[in-house]
Amino acid sequence: MELLLLVASVALPVFYIGLVNTVVTFINVGLIVLFMGTTYLIFDLVIRWPKCKDFSNKYVLITGCDTGFGNLLAKRLDKLGFHVLAACLTEDGKKNLDSETSNNVTPFLMDVSKTESIQAGYQWVQEQLPKGTGLWGLVNNAGIMGELGSVSWLKRKHYYRTLEVNLLGLIDVTQTFLPLIKTAKGRIVNTASITGRLAFPFAVPYSLSKFGVECFSDVLRKELYPYGITVHTIEPGFFTTNVTDPELVTNSVRQSWSELSSEMQDEYGHDYVDKLSAMYYAKKDVINPKLGLVVNAYTHALTSWLPKIRYHVGWDCKLFFIPICYLPDCLSDWITRVLSKSPKPAILEKDKTA
Repeated sequence: MELLLLVASVALPVFYIGLVNTVVTFINVGLIVLFMGTTYLIFDLVIRWPKCKDFSNKYVLITGCDTGFGNLLAKRLDKLGFHVLAACLTEDGKKNLDSETSNNVTPFLMDVSKTESIQAGYQWVQEQLPKGTGLWGLVNNAGIMGELGSVSWLKRKHYYRTLEVNLLGLIDVTQTFLPLIKTAKGRIVNTASITGRLAFPFAVPYSLSKFGVECFSDVLRKELYPYGITVHTIEPGFFTTNVTDPELVTNSVRQSWSELSSEMQDEYGHDYVDKLSAMYYAKKDVINPKLGLVVNAYTHALTSWLPKIRYHVGWDCKLFFIPICYLPDCLSDWITRVLSKSPKPAILEKDKTA
């Protein structure tokens, strides 16, 4: 007994001293990491704060200006004094933007899914530019959600409709207007998405197109570096736009569902779309309505003396989805399943109860 007390009297102080040292070490490491992180953020903010000059002599082309980010960006750059060439898909979009902006903004019609329309747009833009002047900025913003549904539902045509706007159209526009960007040694800003880093169920054509934008932007940035042209990628989280509108999303799912065979509909259950619709509407309140955050990222990419290569926009993107991308796949898959809360097909529910 005396021996045990002697051992305890020696061991316990050593244990507590070791525990205290461990805690102090963790605190010190945490403080060092906090200090280094804060220092980096301040340094990053300071070096990227200076702005370019002479906005009034710079021309920027933006696609997808009917509504959403492109429309708001055109108005923001208008206030800053840029000359904005705003590509719209519809005549109504063109007229509305023209009535809401100054003479610095010139809307025109261009369909990024059609090469002939892009070529016509290029000829028109050339005519608007003063001789010897190129494009300071090309903002590839045009995009659609496209068809939604399970991988089992969608056919080649469903993928192509989304890809021809979000990816192939972006590539076509970039290649067509690149000579004008080279003239001004300007900047290209491409709109990707957090779904181009982390794919979610029932949106594979959209995610596929955004993964492609990420790839294209990375290669383009490296190839154009010798020309003095910079390429920047915007990765928004979930914001309140047509792409995330629950009604439009549900209608897209219903359209895909209506094209399924009766056997496939039986497999999933005839109330499956209603369950998906309820899921989309339940997530409506967590979608960020502050579109200005994305417009701020576009603006910084076009005006900063040292813009970022990649812009993660929205707290959901910065603090949640991007970190998930770096987790082991098995863990990120589990988190995605929990978050999506996708209903199970009816055939699996029957197997469970059998």
